[in-house]
Amino acid sequence: MPHVLFPFPLLAIKLLGDAGLTLVLLLWAAQFPLYGLALGWAAKRGWGLAGLVLLALIVVRGLAAAAELS
Repeated sequence: MPHVLFPFPLLAIKLLGDAGLTLVLLLWAAQFPLYGLALGWAAKRGWGLAGLVLLALIVVRGLAAAAELS
């Protein structure tokens, strides 16, 4: 389950090992607030753009989770 919720920090652990611990912790803490900022920014510019940003986030997260699990 954590692979789906936190694909970027877990991918960083896989790629960097213990050397990237600071980056992993920053990604872990900032991941969901950054999604909110991106979607909020896009929603102010129109719901069509917000839909595209949401779709892009879903695709990028899916690719990161797939890369982390492979």
